[in-house]
Amino acid sequence: MNRMHPNPHEHEKEITPCDFLGLFPEFSDTASYPPCRIETLIHLGRKFVSAERWQDSYRYGVCLVTAHQLVLSQQAARSAAVGATPGMDVGIVTSKSVGSVSKSMDASIGSVDGAGPWNMTIYGRQYWQLVQIYGSGGMQF
Repeated sequence: MNRMHPNPHEHEKEITPCDFLGLFPEFSDTASYPPCRIETLIHLGRKFVSAERWQDSYRYGVCLVTAHQLVLSQQAARSAAVGATPGMDVGIVTSKSVGSVSKSMDASIGSVDGAGPWNMTIYGRQYWQLVQIYGSGGMQF
C-alpha cells in the first residue's frame, strides 16, 4: 500500500454539483446553471482529465473543464436570447463601437500559447496551464 496515498484511487471519487459549487460558487444561480447541467458537464470533464496524472488535483481539473463548458454554454444561451445563432461565437470580442465611441482591448494578454479554444474562458486558461504541469496525455487534447 502506498503510504503517501493510502487509497491510490481516492482522488477518483464521484464529483457532485455540490463539490463543484464549493470550488466555483459563482455558478450557484440554479436558474442559469441547473444542477443537472453541471452534473452532465462534470461527467464530460472527467474525459479531459487523467486521474492517474492529476492525482490529488483531479477534482479541480474536472471542475475547471466543467466551469469552462458552463461559460461557453451560457454564452450560447445569451446569443439565442437575442435572436442570434447559439454557438456561433468565434472568439473573444476585442473591440466595440457605439456611435462615435469605440473601445478595443488586447486579448493576447490573457491568452496562453497553444491553448486554442481553452483561451475562451479564464477557467479554460487555468486548465490549460495545469495540463502543461501535469503532462500531456491523449485524454487532455
